[in-house]
Amino acid sequence: MIALAVLALCSCSGADNGDAVSQSGGSYIYLPEYMKLDRLKELGVSFARFCGESLYYAGTESDSAGNFQDFIGEYSLADRAVVRKLVIAKEEPYGYVGGFHVTEEGSLAVLEFTYSEMESANSIPEMHPWLMAYDASGELLWNREVSDVFAGNTYISDMVMDAEDRVYIVLNTAVLLFDSEGSFCGQIDVIGRVRSAGVGNDGKVYVCHDERNAYESGYTLAEVDFDRCRLAASYQNYPGGNNSRPIAGSEYDFLVDDGISVYGYDLESQSAEELFQWMDGDIVGSYVKAMNLTEEGRLRIFMDDWMSGDCDVAYLVKTEVDEIPQKTTVVIATFADAWDLQAMAISFNRLSDAYRVVIRNYMDGIAVSNTMQSDALARLNSDLVSAGNCPDIIDLSQINVERMASQGVFLDLNVYLEQSGALGQEDYLENVLQAYTYDGVLTGIPTNFRLGTLVGKSAWLGEERGWTLKDLLDSAEAYPDAELFNNATRYSIMENCLIFSQDEFVNWNNNSCNFMLEDFYRLLELVSNYPERVSFYTAFQERPALPFRLADGDVLLGDVYLDDFQKIQEYEAMFGEPVNFIGLPTADGKVGCKMYTEGAFGITSRSEHAEGAWSFIEYNLEHYKDIHTNIGFSTRISELEKRAEECLGQEYLKDANGEFVTDQDGNPLVKNGTQSVSHGEWSYTCHVTTEDEVALVRELIAEATPHAYLDDHIWNIIWDEAGSFFAGQKTAKEVSELIQNRVQLYLDESQ
Repeated sequence: MIALAVLALCSCSGADNGDAVSQSGGSYIYLPEYMKLDRLKELGVSFARFCGESLYYAGTESDSAGNFQDFIGEYSLADRAVVRKLVIAKEEPYGYVGGFHVTEEGSLAVLEFTYSEMESANSIPEMHPWLMAYDASGELLWNREVSDVFAGNTYISDMVMDAEDRVYIVLNTAVLLFDSEGSFCGQIDVIGRVRSAGVGNDGKVYVCHDERNAYESGYTLAEVDFDRCRLAASYQNYPGGNNSRPIAGSEYDFLVDDGISVYGYDLESQSAEELFQWMDGDIVGSYVKAMNLTEEGRLRIFMDDWMSGDCDVAYLVKTEVDEIPQKTTVVIATFADAWDLQAMAISFNRLSDAYRVVIRNYMDGIAVSNTMQSDALARLNSDLVSAGNCPDIIDLSQINVERMASQGVFLDLNVYLEQSGALGQEDYLENVLQAYTYDGVLTGIPTNFRLGTLVGKSAWLGEERGWTLKDLLDSAEAYPDAELFNNATRYSIMENCLIFSQDEFVNWNNNSCNFMLEDFYRLLELVSNYPERVSFYTAFQERPALPFRLADGDVLLGDVYLDDFQKIQEYEAMFGEPVNFIGLPTADGKVGCKMYTEGAFGITSRSEHAEGAWSFIEYNLEHYKDIHTNIGFSTRISELEKRAEECLGQEYLKDANGEFVTDQDGNPLVKNGTQSVSHGEWSYTCHVTTEDEVALVRELIAEATPHAYLDDHIWNIIWDEAGSFFAGQKTAKEVSELIQNRVQLYLDESQ
């Protein structure tokens, strides 16, 4: 906990500066003290900014006639109440606030986008941007339509006012300048994407922009010279990110939040110092919508939890180390700094008296390259065998679980399930637990999943599900003029063909391989017929919509992605006749149905805090629905059954006389509506799910196995050598022999 911002936050303060302590030690640290804004929860906050002891925010509400009206609200932190709502003047009936800024004196600049009512369902409304200003009493000073300046651009990165009440509006790649009367004064074009803007203690406006290439990114902070309509001095090493607005500091020129950490940035040295990470204070960085320093020098933040709707303000408070309850640290290893994992960890930390989980992202600090996953895995493997640095939990979402399980990395979660008073093996789908069980060791328990499979016409594929790679190759060769998948590329063909049939070529049990097979030669031939990539224009402009291509036989297979019981209807509707969810090809001809699992964590066998690790996993299994909005199918049987019953038990709309309300075809309308899907000019509205459809989805679930991953090193070898075949330099047999030799060498070295 000592890593929590101690330090420099107070060194940013001013009055408290003499009491600041450093990260290396001291008697004080700074922790968040929360102020829950209960009355703000239902107000629909979009933008927010602090000014004095008030929080200003953009909101929308409806009047008694049902018309929606935009406003800027002022929430008094002292009174814990909304003290003012400034209704935004509109020239047209519909619109939304695109941005606003409030000065220390309380004057406002607001950007409003308006549009008239659409003439038809297919018409595109014309947007009109309006820039307006209000004084501190809420009186409208001026209102200007600025459509000619925006030229149809409706995406705003940021909006600020300088000390002279001049307005700066940040677009993707430009900054628009307006004087204090709303007159347009010029446009500054910027290299890269402009991320944000802020006002320094000198009253000048600074913008953050990135300069990107294929392998690295860098951020620059630049001073805006309004009078000369240009960017003036530039400052390097700026800690940019999704939330990179520069906030005026005291000891530092700016405080910067990149969504993960808060930094102090110094203009003279062009250097940034990480002050603390949001996770240190059990704060989800992506929830932070506004930040500033108070007059007392404390950092104040506004958080909007879009999952629960809760709104909070938090202050970092000086706290004696001795007053902080001591907890055992549990480390989670992951390959992705996902917000939902952060949110779950923080939720657990706030409730647990004994444990505190921290996240160690093994992708941090690794340059983007073709071997980035391998590099991260090498770092994890090194820690797994190191003394004192082994993580307690591993996020299983992006690793080869079977490979790690064969190395004895995991503890058996069956033991913990048997001892759990809340959960048991009987609560979960048997095939899910079985899929994560290796040599009797249950390595992880996913919370939810989605399904991925292939579908085609029954008239072509027959009624029986499941096929081998040879079957797929035979079918593809029988229709040489048809595309196997929509917008297929060499990569997508190879991946779909090998993901479940890789065991035909690699035997992990005895570390051997055999690519000198006719099926592999034929696979290379098939893949060579497809492009390396498909352009957006070709995919969406030159070709008919997918349903027409499937129905006409121009595309043979649909790539299915299922996350509910109703969606299965779409595919039969697109093909226009009975279909077979045949699956991806497998080595043994069984159904290859991918199960994209989420929320699975394993406990490492070398963990020194296994009980604490299980406490987090158990908490995640019980509370994942509090974090996720769209969870797909639950692995918990009771939740899955409840979902099926809800689909089958739809209520229908009735009129005042108790008669069913029907559509133009005479079908009764579902009370809560049904899903609709469209592809270009083709559209389909789902009917109420039938028993047969639910039964089919149940079969797919029973057949599914967690999404397998091709070994990263073997995958790179295949692509490296296959390139010479695609270029016509070698035969398929010659390339296969090279792949065979290199993969076998890799397997030998991996033992």
